[in-house]
Amino acid sequence: MASFKATALARALADRLRLSIALVGVTMVEGSGTSNDPTITLGTGVSRGPNAFIRITDMTNPTAKDSLGNTQTNFTPCLVQLATEANFAGTTDNIADNLTTARLMDILGEVLAVGAYTEWYQEADGTTPTETTITASKLKQSFPQDRRWPLAGQ
Repeated sequence: MASFKATALARALADRLRLSIALVGVTMVEGSGTSNDPTITLGTGVSRGPNAFIRITDMTNPTAKDSLGNTQTNFTPCLVQLATEANFAGTTDNIADNLTTARLMDILGEVLAVGAYTEWYQEADGTTPTETTITASKLKQSFPQDRRWPLAGQ
């Protein structure tokens, strides 16, 4: 179950993405994932298209217990997980990039501006990014909210 904070953050991010000039006309669908975390899907969903999948969830701390030993309520920062499809990387690169660098930077810029811990996952070329893309083996990069004060910012 997503926290109120994660849901509010997802709505704010969706609004920021809608207002981005580079993303005008891009199909955007807000929904929820398998664990009821808010999700945002950008693009048509056709492989080799300019698609992205975003999930916003709470950062977990399995060792956090209250004074009675019960699992503590989460008051930690949120985690934004961005999934994209890798561009074609064959010997003859004559296929247009799925997600151009400019569009990727627009999406990543809006995601990072939210101020949450961010993870970027990349799916293989020819496979549309979905919630199943978010696995440890496909993690491309992690971005803390603030390198100097990693838990500040939210």
